[in-house]
Amino acid sequence: MSKRILPLDSGDFEQVKEIIIKEWGSDYVIIHGDIIHPAELPGYKIMDDEKMVGLVTCLIKGQECEIVTLNSFREGEGIGDALIQVVESYALSHQCKTCKLVTTNDNLNALGFYQRRGFYISEVSPGAVDEARKVKISIPLAAENNIPIRDEITLIKQIG
Repeated sequence: MSKRILPLDSGDFEQVKEIIIKEWGSDYVIIHGDIIHPAELPGYKIMDDEKMVGLVTCLIKGQECEIVTLNSFREGEGIGDALIQVVESYALSHQCKTCKLVTTNDNLNALGFYQRRGFYISEVSPGAVDEARKVKISIPLAAENNIPIRDEITLIKQIG
């Protein structure tokens, strides 16, 4: 059976919350100093039969759509690309001019992934993760690649 992209609905809340806890260490993330609960946001899932293989949540503020979380649970199948494309379409339907997201300085895979898809670094916030860690103590000091996690990096893509 082929993969299907579907919008998240209220029936997905618990599963999305579980995924966020597993992937992000709690049911919330901190971006720009704000606490955000991704399971409460609009988003999309990619289903392969009855299994969720990708998930994205986003938040629209004015003419900007922010990707809050993006997870692909199977590499090399175009799941991340499909999720970005559906978010860009969603953003355009809401008259957004840009898509943006925040990652951390250690996340070299994400930095490369997004830049290869037209996003560019628009801001670096030194020490932002150190500040977030004061609220969310579960944020590790270093990533699996042994790079200290300290800074937020904002990436933006013009879409409209």
